[in-house]
Amino acid sequence: MGPVESSPRAAAYSELSHGQLLKRLAASISIYTVGVFTTRFGALLLVPIYWRVLTPSDYGILAGAGIVTAVLSPLLGLATPESIIRFYKLWPASQRRDRLGNAWTFDWLTSILIGGAIALLSGPLLRPIFHTVPVDPCLRIAVIIGTLSSFAASPLVVLRVEEADKKYVALSISSFLLQTVLILFLVVYARRGALGVLQGQAIAGALMIPVYALLMFRRARPQLRVNYTREALAYSLPLVPGSLIESFNPVTDRFVLEKYVGLGTLGIYGLADTFASIVRTVGSAIKSAWVPFQIRLAVERPDAKMVMARSADQIALAIFTVGLSLAVLCDDLITAIGKPAYFSVSKYLVPLIIPYALAALQPVFGTGFLIARKTSYAWAIAVTHLIVSLGTAFLLVPRLGVLGAILASILGYGSRFLVGLYLSQTAYHISFHWGKLAVLAGGALAGYGISLLLPAPPSYVGGALRFVLVLAFFPSMFAFVSGKSVALRSARQMWPRFSARPR
Repeated sequence: MGPVESSPRAAAYSELSHGQLLKRLAASISIYTVGVFTTRFGALLLVPIYWRVLTPSDYGILAGAGIVTAVLSPLLGLATPESIIRFYKLWPASQRRDRLGNAWTFDWLTSILIGGAIALLSGPLLRPIFHTVPVDPCLRIAVIIGTLSSFAASPLVVLRVEEADKKYVALSISSFLLQTVLILFLVVYARRGALGVLQGQAIAGALMIPVYALLMFRRARPQLRVNYTREALAYSLPLVPGSLIESFNPVTDRFVLEKYVGLGTLGIYGLADTFASIVRTVGSAIKSAWVPFQIRLAVERPDAKMVMARSADQIALAIFTVGLSLAVLCDDLITAIGKPAYFSVSKYLVPLIIPYALAALQPVFGTGFLIARKTSYAWAIAVTHLIVSLGTAFLLVPRLGVLGAILASILGYGSRFLVGLYLSQTAYHISFHWGKLAVLAGGALAGYGISLLLPAPPSYVGGALRFVLVLAFFPSMFAFVSGKSVALRSARQMWPRFSARPR
């Protein structure tokens, strides 16, 4: 097979109308969302199986290993794949294989060097931090897992910038299925407990490397050049501190809450957080499509800012629709499960939707600094989030308990959104339609308020009406943000008739 220079979908954006661009973006987001939810819910379906063979101690080991891999991830490769997103469309076609090969080589080489060094020094590095989780073999394997997993970064980024969404999702799901089969064998059949889970992840990571290498060899020529590397690092290296801090932010509320409430309350909060984080998961899928789309717009279209603003309206509508659906229907879902002990989940779930909606909106309205190559701003956004969320959590949780943790989360993500928006607008100003966005937010709040007036669960009538309410929200708001309401369209159709009438 010959080299692959570009995706067949990579038609010039300058040749497409806004409607065609929006349709392409919506298709990409839909595919990424399917991929994210397939792996997420696939993992949830395996939980009952794991419960039969894993002990609470095993889950404690896996939690510690998860922290290691999450914190290690931003360091491996020094965020070089992010430079591929930014520069891929700017590289001359004659140099693309060389420049991409340089970024790929540097990414994998630094991952091996950094990951290998941390794996060798796991004892002195990790023992002072983890007192109950054994470094050998568990945490050392966790470092190896993180290193092997990092080899997917550059190949998956290339598929994103090529808009090869289906290939991206197929590759991600294939990796998940391979890992699942290995873990089930080692945990259920071989009875290796938490160690089996970690070994399955490591083996799957190693087996996927040839696939990633083949994908890249078709598109890139491995090499290292100082000038190419300098360009990539100038963009990506400032992102590393922010990404490192960002890996701590999602757990700060539970880190503080665990010290002041009982396990039962913490468990209810954790379940509410699991449901509410669906909004953040949707945001993650949106980000996968939006950031390359946004950067390519800036390269190929003179009206890029206008298109971004109009597209942001549609994306915000999708996020508000998901959040409203969860808020309105959560009581019906929880009641249908039929476990009274979990009925209180909804009172925490609804307010938790707010910070996760802000987290999903932030990449849409706060990534202009990436287009402007002001990546040094990333750490300021992450530091602000960490300081606000952690500081307010320690201040509010002792006084307000779970409510304090939720408020701290809202303030943390809110500050992140505002700082990210300010810095992005400073670096690359976009005239977003704030009036329309305010109406969307107000419409979502009004919809939730109306749902509270309907018959409470368990009520088939109330449930049906809430479902209809959710179904009505999207088309009505879509007509509003698109400017294509029936009345307006009818007026435009009738106007020539009126203007043609004799006076």
